[in-house]
Amino acid sequence: MRGGGAGREALPGGVACGRGPGFGLGSWGAAGRGLVLAAALGVVVGGCAPSGWFGDSPGKGKVETVAEYREPKPAAVRDGGLLLEKRWSRSVASEADEHFSHPGHSVLEGKDLFVATSQGEVVRVDARDGGVHWRVDTEGGISGGVALAAGRLFVGNREGVLLALDRESGKPLWKRNVGSSVSSAPAVAGERLVVVTLDGHVHAFRTTDGEPLWVHESPFEPQVVMGSATPVMDKGLVYVGLASGEVTALSQQDGRPKWSHNLSQSRRGGEIEMLRDVDADVVLMPVSAPGLRMAYAVSFQGNMVALHAESGDLLWERAVSAIRRPLILNNQLIVPDLEGNLVALSADDGVVLWKTRLSDGLLTAPVEYRGKIGVADGGGRLFVVEPASGRVLGMERLGEAILADPMVAHEGIYLWSNEGNVILVH
Repeated sequence: MRGGGAGREALPGGVACGRGPGFGLGSWGAAGRGLVLAAALGVVVGGCAPSGWFGDSPGKGKVETVAEYREPKPAAVRDGGLLLEKRWSRSVASEADEHFSHPGHSVLEGKDLFVATSQGEVVRVDARDGGVHWRVDTEGGISGGVALAAGRLFVGNREGVLLALDRESGKPLWKRNVGSSVSSAPAVAGERLVVVTLDGHVHAFRTTDGEPLWVHESPFEPQVVMGSATPVMDKGLVYVGLASGEVTALSQQDGRPKWSHNLSQSRRGGEIEMLRDVDADVVLMPVSAPGLRMAYAVSFQGNMVALHAESGDLLWERAVSAIRRPLILNNQLIVPDLEGNLVALSADDGVVLWKTRLSDGLLTAPVEYRGKIGVADGGGRLFVVEPASGRVLGMERLGEAILADPMVAHEGIYLWSNEGNVILVH
């Protein structure tokens, strides 16, 4: 698939090949994990990557043997285990998609849930029972997801169109042609909206009418994973990870870079090993020292860093590969790595506190749920994990691949399956 400018190859964020009997989305054995991850990311390859290729230490080219996967056994209720229950499941997408995962970023606000489909629909769903209030076809597949601010819903599609919709009715308020496939979910702060496009540009627009404000260009990458990190806007800056392996902080006012840090490492190998994308959202956390805030970023290629949020100075780095946003909980960074592990690192110095193998497939971004960690996987399971130890407290088999980020409310955890269903688990 081509898009976003001549010579740039888009590797879509969904299943592109290899699907058949016995082939579960995001689930694989040790011998073929590289190939199935490639399929889940839309990378078509001619053979299997070596086991452990995406968990290597940066730059070392080490191939590790990974133990055979065994599904974790949740703790018994008498030992603190939890019983999870699927309350309901509602079909929301017009059809399931076998080639793309549905966009990861949805919005849950009050009694409404807003989701986007890979086919290009935006849907307002009743969070109480899954009923559909309205759906709008954007006339182009969606990779990133949606954002909501001041009664307006914002979304960009793979045809390069950015739209603002009325929250209540779904009526289009304005439309803007960006010029390249929109690969991230929008980020909004005040009257500024920021998106990343497949050609490596970061665009800012006025939320009220879609007027362009500025564009930041990043280095050209001939091959990328379809889908980008959602920009994070805070204290006058835009923090964003890019396909070049860079994490950069831009001025919200004019897009000028304040600092940039490259996470990529020199590597030899095939198409997948050469991907340098920073696809996980940057996460920010203040620390005890006055004036010091930390920004955390992790790359597909296997490098996680803690940076000074204002200066970009490197504070620590660790060998971790991930494409999902980490969770900050109890001064820990909870990272879903590409080996199916949930890894807890000290937010202060990056020391690994615990590591639990949850899945033989891709994990979603983790979320906090009643003081615990909730995370789902491409094998159709939801796990609840104890933050202090990594012990699995509960597991629910849903039977549908979950690749989009879970959402949490008092009612429970909302999941957006690749079959096009919204599921509530309590």
